[in-house]
Amino acid sequence: MASAAINIENYKGELILDIINSEGVVGAIDSQQDGVFESDDLIYKNVFPFHFVPGTERKADCYVLIAVNILRINPANAAFVDLNLKLWALCHAERMRMPDGGTRIDRLAEEFRGLFDGVSKYGFGTLQLVDSTEFVYNEKFICREVNLRTVDLKMSSYNKVGSFR
Repeated sequence: MASAAINIENYKGELILDIINSEGVVGAIDSQQDGVFESDDLIYKNVFPFHFVPGTERKADCYVLIAVNILRINPANAAFVDLNLKLWALCHAERMRMPDGGTRIDRLAEEFRGLFDGVSKYGFGTLQLVDSTEFVYNEKFICREVNLRTVDLKMSSYNKVGSFR
């Protein structure tokens, strides 16, 4: 099962590179609040490869959180068959408004959809948008959760208890 952990790490690494190299994502996160910066500076500051919840003592900012959940594995070769990608756009209420009047979490959700919906370059099948849900995270942060899922069509007859039909 060690190879599955390595694959998750690589998968998240590729996702993060696409996120921090997206001008739309970087612009929605920062909008020049801190001046000119390198997109690599966002990793572990604003973009986290896990579900990180900033403390309320942190400055008003915007964050992208990533989770990769393996829902099913092919027992023959330990390849991921069914994968769920969750992206959270988490933004402090004071930073929600974009310069053009939209909201940061909505802009980020649209950027995520453009980057990942219908994409198959990650090697696990085609990612498909499942839903995009907004909610109040706590008294200071608002969140939009974007869920994408991929199912390897070659394994569509594989059922959840680990056998082939």
